[in-house]
Amino acid sequence: MDITIHLSQEQREKLAYIQQHSNQDITTLLNQVIEQQYTKLHPRNSDPLKVLKESGFIGCGQGSPDLSTNYDKKY
Repeated sequence: MDITIHLSQEQREKLAYIQQHSNQDITTLLNQVIEQQYTKLHPRNSDPLKVLKESGFIGCGQGSPDLSTNYDKKY
């Protein structure tokens, strides 16, 4: 599909910056943005493990609030 778009000067500069710093062509960049937006709008279609890995989440737990200072007495 061929697409023609009109960008403001600011948007053209941002696009050029992204291209220079990512070494990707416009088609690749647009495909990535489309995929990201599609995943946001259709979360059911995304891989849960991929979403978790990309979120930066480290982990969580539940326990006594003073566990870090009294772990040797409790365990």
